[in-house]
Amino acid sequence: MKNRSRILAGLVVVFSIAFCNAQSVGLDPTWNDDGRLTADFSGGAENASTVHALADGKVLVTGSYTAFDTGVFVARYHQTGLLDETFGDQGVLLMDAQGPVGTAILPDGSYLIAAAVVDGDDLDLAIFRLSDAGVPDSGFGQDGRVVVPVSNGDDRVVAMNVQNGSITVLVTTMDEQRCVRLHADGTLDGSFSQDGLSDTGEIPIGALAMAVTPDNAVVLVGYSSQFFALSRLAADGSLDQAFGDEGSVIDLQEFDLGCAARAITLMDNGDLLVAGYVWGGLTGSEDMVVVRYDAQGSRVPTFGVGGVFRRSMNAGHDRASAIGFQSTGSVIVAGDHYANDSGGAQGCWAIRCTPDGVEDPSFGDGEPWSYGAIRFVFDTGSSEVKCAGMAITAQDEVLIAGRSTTGQETDLGIARLHGGPQWTGVPASLGDGPGAFAFPHPFANTTWITCEVESGGPLHMDLYDARGVKVRVWKELPSGPVFTMQLDLAGSGTGLYTLVISSTAKVRTLRLVKL
Repeated sequence: MKNRSRILAGLVVVFSIAFCNAQSVGLDPTWNDDGRLTADFSGGAENASTVHALADGKVLVTGSYTAFDTGVFVARYHQTGLLDETFGDQGVLLMDAQGPVGTAILPDGSYLIAAAVVDGDDLDLAIFRLSDAGVPDSGFGQDGRVVVPVSNGDDRVVAMNVQNGSITVLVTTMDEQRCVRLHADGTLDGSFSQDGLSDTGEIPIGALAMAVTPDNAVVLVGYSSQFFALSRLAADGSLDQAFGDEGSVIDLQEFDLGCAARAITLMDNGDLLVAGYVWGGLTGSEDMVVVRYDAQGSRVPTFGVGGVFRRSMNAGHDRASAIGFQSTGSVIVAGDHYANDSGGAQGCWAIRCTPDGVEDPSFGDGEPWSYGAIRFVFDTGSSEVKCAGMAITAQDEVLIAGRSTTGQETDLGIARLHGGPQWTGVPASLGDGPGAFAFPHPFANTTWITCEVESGGPLHMDLYDARGVKVRVWKELPSGPVFTMQLDLAGSGTGLYTLVISSTAKVRTLRLVKL
């Protein structure tokens, strides 16, 4: 019974204590003292592209900069947030290339960096191989660099992935997108579309992110005609006709126009978790969304509601840009948000849900409407913040990199969040000690609320929706030692709610999921 009491205390929040515990959720103060940092390497503007948690606990961040000239930076940090001076020049390597940047960590501890380099009047794809110390690997290509002209115009990197020793890069050209596949030594892989480059016109969507399956198929996600879109190339580079409808999936048509997929990760069973945003016609803003698909491109209906997990972080726009897993299987999604009348993102956020698409209320910043979300900026004076990438450490901490604008300066921003306590679900019985719970949970239309009351006097309850809007109030509810009431939300929409139960002695908060 004592174990159950501990679980209950961690789940059913004593409002001012449990979810405000800085040791379990929120910014991690062991990273640069307050969980975040900004950096200026060039005297100009820095924009992060990728962040990686390395096996030894260090952090590798890449991106591009614009100052008197343009270039690419690669920076490595210790676990404390200090630059690792054994890498590059005092922790930073500045490269003669242009972003965006793709990055891969190889098994031997070396790094692959994909970017664009100037070739005459055009930009060509270039892949660099660096040692653990940030030194170009002379055994890779020419002086540690391989250049691949993908088109007759400018070629820009979208993403890079290494699987089974093969290097796959998604590139945007002047008028289309193509995938490039190389062997580990940097030579083009002739088994992929015969010359290592996917055929012209083979990618039918606007791809924003990429994943490579264990059998070397390439899954691309993005948009098509303002809808969620996925495509899959087979291992030989051809459009995989067995995936979706002749190689592609166009999804989320039930929402208004204005959807896009921006991140993807693969599950152990071959399913796809795809994150992005959808347009909410009633609210006039965008909501973050995660959709789970099976390996053939069909939605998994048991995930969230009909295969979709949708969430509004605030009254404005919320766009997911990264997704990944903790060691427990919990799903972390990160992105940024901005108000409807703002031209730029005003903050970053991270949210956690189960592999079945149920939001985890133990991962939150303590506000009644926060549920399983944490919101932050890279600098207290930031006027514009952008989330570019995310990584999860071996200790389940969450690293988020992006850019931070303060005044006239735009710098690299990195934050580290605690991994948070692991949610085990709402218990089915009260057990020892004071508490409150809902059963069944999650629920379709009705659930029973049970709350232990420490003192006499009536109870007061307030129900909030996912945006923090109070939607229902109960006053002067009769109470005894244990209060029980059936909560009927049959006429309310699906999603997340917060029930705040107040007595003369205590305030409790329940996070509720209506399916």
